[in-house]
Amino acid sequence: MLTISVALWNPDPAMLEAFLRSLRKTAPEMSQLIVVDNGSADKAYRRLLKEVYGGATATTIDVIENAENLGFGRAHNQALERASGRYFAVVNDDVEWFETWTTPMIRILDGYDGVGQVGMRNGAYNVFDPLGNTEMAADCAAPEYVEGSCFMMRTATAKERGLFDERYEIGYFEDADLSLRLRKAGYRLSNVDVRWIHHRGRTAEAAKTIDMKKIASKNRHEFEERWYGYLLTRSFEETVDPNAYREMQKELLTKRREVAEKDIQMAEKDRRIADILNSWSWRMTAPLRRGLEFLKR
Repeated sequence: MLTISVALWNPDPAMLEAFLRSLRKTAPEMSQLIVVDNGSADKAYRRLLKEVYGGATATTIDVIENAENLGFGRAHNQALERASGRYFAVVNDDVEWFETWTTPMIRILDGYDGVGQVGMRNGAYNVFDPLGNTEMAADCAAPEYVEGSCFMMRTATAKERGLFDERYEIGYFEDADLSLRLRKAGYRLSNVDVRWIHHRGRTAEAAKTIDMKKIASKNRHEFEERWYGYLLTRSFEETVDPNAYREMQKELLTKRREVAEKDIQMAEKDRRIADILNSWSWRMTAPLRRGLEFLKR
């Protein structure tokens, strides 16, 4: 019924075990788990899979082992090719759930044909700021996009529309691109209010050998070149001059710098006032301190 895909690259063993145990408890509809190993040096995940899912007869475990790190998007695209479930979920190996999350997602996909993707409501990036940066909007029932750490689609929709665009290398912006492509095609996005946690940064430790800043910058450029019209107008219909988006970016960055400079100036002013008050307080209390020292003798 449900295929769940997770991509690994030198995962933290403790975090991976917590993820696997949490997944088994909170995804009752899971019939297939596809683990894509992007060339991990340590194959300890094999042992953990046996320990956690050794007796899980209702779940088929498929492992795809790549010789090198092919990136987040390409790994999940590989999993989609092997998916046998009616639904397809993408998850990170650094998340944990504290209640069932698959059932409400499937309920939405079953109940609303117009919904193409379902993610997590709170604790997930779900909107864009005017500069195209991703942000978290608390209790956002109408997300602009669905974060790639945990979401579900109909498998047929994912295969028909395509999952991740592999021009986005390793990671960053492929999830935002997917959501905008779905919305442009006429689908709506939804989410579920489920207790979970994304241990952001834990798996990022494994990426220290990669120049992620360079990759993020390249992927951002790719994303903005494709979606600058939407980022400027929040519409898929209007035709926009790319220079207009660049000018808007420059104006906003200038304003942000001005605000940041004022904040620094105010902080410096507050510091000087605090220093003056502390100095004044020390001088005013000197007689009292001398009297206390005299009484102690």
